[in-house]
Amino acid sequence: MHLPLQQLAPGRKTKLIGGYEGTKGVPFPAAIAVLPAVGGNGERLLVANNLSDDVLLLDAANGAILKRFDLAESNAVPSTYPVALAVTKDGTRAFVALWNASEIVEIYLSTQTIGRKLPLLKPSNPIAAGTHPCALQFSPDATTLYVALANRDAVAAVNVEGSAFAVKGYFDTRLPHQSYFGAEPEALAISADGKRLYVANAITDAIAVIDPRKLTDKAAAKGMVEPIGFVPTEWMPMSMAFLPSASGGNLYVATAKGHGTTANGAPMKPTEPGQRFIRPYTYICTLLHGSIATLDAKQIDRNLRSFTNVVLESNRMKAAQEKIAFAGTTDSRIKHVIYIIKENRTYDQVFGDLKQDGKPVAMATPSSPCTAHRSRPTCTSSRFNSACSIISTILAKSPAKATSGPTPPSAPTISRKPGSSPIAAASAVTTTKASSPKVFRSNRTFRCQRAGKRLSVGKPRRAQQDLLSFRRIHREHVLQ
Repeated sequence: MHLPLQQLAPGRKTKLIGGYEGTKGVPFPAAIAVLPAVGGNGERLLVANNLSDDVLLLDAANGAILKRFDLAESNAVPSTYPVALAVTKDGTRAFVALWNASEIVEIYLSTQTIGRKLPLLKPSNPIAAGTHPCALQFSPDATTLYVALANRDAVAAVNVEGSAFAVKGYFDTRLPHQSYFGAEPEALAISADGKRLYVANAITDAIAVIDPRKLTDKAAAKGMVEPIGFVPTEWMPMSMAFLPSASGGNLYVATAKGHGTTANGAPMKPTEPGQRFIRPYTYICTLLHGSIATLDAKQIDRNLRSFTNVVLESNRMKAAQEKIAFAGTTDSRIKHVIYIIKENRTYDQVFGDLKQDGKPVAMATPSSPCTAHRSRPTCTSSRFNSACSIISTILAKSPAKATSGPTPPSAPTISRKPGSSPIAAASAVTTTKASSPKVFRSNRTFRCQRAGKRLSVGKPRRAQQDLLSFRRIHREHVLQ
């Protein structure tokens, strides 16, 4: 079924490929709903077009466009970005989430007209970031419509009983004591009895479990109602569905990035014929794989407290009261943490043509991408991702010779958040004594603060001399 470019209303224009303005919008379907057959007519489809600011009513049999509902609010299209749909069981009323307008709008399908618009915590400033309604879910009795507000970490409860169309209150999806935004609820599901509303928080990798019965008039007047607990998921939950059963039902959770990425030194896994990414080496897009989990609803309630503790721990909500334990001391030996991010590149992709521990490192790409990141010849830090006494092994790179420094002592194991991605090009954890010199890497210079040495690395000969000086300082202040 092909959707053609949509003719925009007079005066409205959109930016097309090539950068020129056009009067026909690109459909880009973002949501779809099936309407039951009415009055002898066959099934129909309702499609929300994200980039043409409209909803199309289609004949399911032949794809013919029966009606176009124009939801644009300015002459610049797209501006509202319709992204989600929900249709009543009788097929007479539909609701559309307008992502960029911080609103939902009702559509009367029986008369094929656009109804009222309802703002959901919409900012008064027209250029301020909106709340981004992105997912819709009816209550089992169809009297309440729940709306996920991704950019506000909230879920709105809208009264849609009969002809009603008003906000009843809001639920907060953030973790306990989470003062900043960043949960990003992206999907909704509800139990068959309506006693549990499940909200997928994409950024905190958790499902917020909400009891809708707690949203009373008194509670709504005080503010947002908080979740009763959380369930840990893999990386970035983005879609959910609840299927009832005789034993209570199961919650199905789909994540976008699953277990996360791994090292990319190995050859890429075989791909199905016709897939785009077929390469002899790995890349960030080929290292990510989604997942689907099945959760028993009764087990969620039974283990909700322990599940919540796992979520709090994995999101480091108790980090202020915790310290990494070191043998023989109660004090932390970590003085500095350096974390360098390079887009979605791994260490090997940026520094893979260097030698590591005297051995060549297999590159992720056939040609070196390193020229934009360093100058040659230069002193370059190797193994940024391993902790050491001051800094990782120093290599003096020159056309004729590469000299490596002493191997640092072993470092403590640092745990990271489950599902987090090693997309940093390089990272370092510096574990020093209180009297040790502090060394920081800059583009062309190493500085040794305590010893007052400035190690210029502009020329190969000078670089080797500075390396010897650095080794002496290293022995005097760290390895004694």
